[in-house]
Amino acid sequence: MIRALCLAALFLSVQASESTIAAVGVIGNTGGQGAALIRQTTNFGWRGHGHVIGCGLALDRRGALWTRMDDGVISRLSLDGRQLASFTAPGSNGEYDTITMLGDHVLLLANGELLALPIDAPAGSAFTPLGVKLRTIAHTPVAGRLAAITDQSAIVWLKPDGHPEEIARIPDAWLIEADGTGNLYVGTRSDAHHDDGQLRKLTGGKEITGGGWPKAWAIMRPGIAMTGQFLQWDGDGFFTGGTGFLSHYDADANPAPGTVLGMQGMYVIGVGADWREELGVSRGIVRIRPGLYAIGGTWGQPFFAEWPDMTKSMHLVSWFTARPECSALNLDADGNVFADRLVYAWNATPDSFPTQGEGSYLTSQIARGGPNLMIRQDRWNHGDDWALPLHSGPRMENTDWLNKEKLDKAGWWDRSQHGATGVFPAVAYPEGEGLTFLCLADASGARSLRLAANGRLIAPGGTVAFRTAQPGKELTSLAMGDGNVLFAAIDGQVVEFAPAGSDWQEKRRWSSWGAKPEESFGKRIRIACDRGRLLVSDEERNRVLWFASTGGRPKAGFGAVAGGNDLLSFDHPGLIAVYGDRAVVHDAGNQRLVKLVLAE
Repeated sequence: MIRALCLAALFLSVQASESTIAAVGVIGNTGGQGAALIRQTTNFGWRGHGHVIGCGLALDRRGALWTRMDDGVISRLSLDGRQLASFTAPGSNGEYDTITMLGDHVLLLANGELLALPIDAPAGSAFTPLGVKLRTIAHTPVAGRLAAITDQSAIVWLKPDGHPEEIARIPDAWLIEADGTGNLYVGTRSDAHHDDGQLRKLTGGKEITGGGWPKAWAIMRPGIAMTGQFLQWDGDGFFTGGTGFLSHYDADANPAPGTVLGMQGMYVIGVGADWREELGVSRGIVRIRPGLYAIGGTWGQPFFAEWPDMTKSMHLVSWFTARPECSALNLDADGNVFADRLVYAWNATPDSFPTQGEGSYLTSQIARGGPNLMIRQDRWNHGDDWALPLHSGPRMENTDWLNKEKLDKAGWWDRSQHGATGVFPAVAYPEGEGLTFLCLADASGARSLRLAANGRLIAPGGTVAFRTAQPGKELTSLAMGDGNVLFAAIDGQVVEFAPAGSDWQEKRRWSSWGAKPEESFGKRIRIACDRGRLLVSDEERNRVLWFASTGGRPKAGFGAVAGGNDLLSFDHPGLIAVYGDRAVVHDAGNQRLVKLVLAE
């Protein structure tokens, strides 16, 4: 159904050596490589609060999906997950922003302004304003027209040129949809309450009264939910959705069967109805074929859901997405890839769903305390109440709550607010019968936590200093080598430390291995180390290099200084992780995670 991207091993070695690095797959970007890479560059934040990008989906007659996955950019995607083209539009995150089709034109309502673009417009074209201001528009056209609501609550039909023809006025009208034959459904709400709205039905411009119409209908006010709800006709009934749910009703607005995704609403079909945190808010839906739908979420990614039995819940099966950011990355002994709060199996395909983890804002990168022991610290606050919860375990499922009763505010909470990127490097290493977890680390030192061997908190520790030969500015990552050696990536250099009591003392640093320009690092690197293998992700020079942890010349490398977006190249690679023969790197410029295999 949705293309599973399988990559043959690709080799690129920096010297004649038996050691090699091979790329064996991409996760996090369904486009895979080249111009087909999906681009989604907006900083999404946490759980969608503050910035809603998605405005639903439109399916054109050529079988391409149109969606907004970035502020001011509309993408056209193939049904196998490739980006076909992108187009410009005004930046907007309006509550009722909507994208739909009208003939051979894509219509976009952005912050109340109606714009249009021919479906055969060249890539990079801009949507054209039609000079019409509207509150909301329908998704389903009828006889070459589209229904809409003006700011004055006038119900209008829009002609292809955007000219409105008023047919009725209904106070406080906020939702509208047509059933394909000309009947209109209009949702109204009260200015005073968010849960006492009504759904009204109009035929031939006249409101139907009697037979149960109008019907009670919850219409959320701005500020109550992340976005407004939507209505969208499908066959002989319609979908409605919003924050955390998608429901289906028949033509008389009766549940048919009710909530089919998510857990909100009175008519939920079965406990545990599918939902994804990344979906956030359902903003629109299109039918790909009978039994298969695409749903547009908070950030515009299409989520594909099977619905073969309309009396039961939908089942989410895949999605199209990109990975513009990755603030924390690691690997366990089984090859599971931990990226921020998500976990991908090593054999995951680009459109696979990762496992979701719990937590709040990340404060630390992910450290590995054992073959299958992952450790991460978060940041949480509500008013004057704050905490730096510690998550540990095979899936970081255990939480120790570190709050003001256990930590001093100045040394911990205030420090957590001043990271260069908001997420601090971290590392864990054995000490005594347990572990020490270094967190809130910068180029001068870190805070420490004493942990049991299973990662659970024993007690907060003290400040740990990095005694360097010269002051550093930027620490990007930490890694443990063999024999109580700590590596740090500081200002584009690999700095090696040895224990000095509870602190760490610099032993040496290096950033080159020869006199040629390519035989040195760029200005920013990230590192990872396991079993004597030190991997360096060289952001400025678009490559990953493999060194022995004792240094020397690189054993192998992958990527080229010029960079690129094919499967042999990186574009500003970021965080990297390694365990045994497996490694993974965030290819930040190409918005993907690339899986690597080491061989010697």
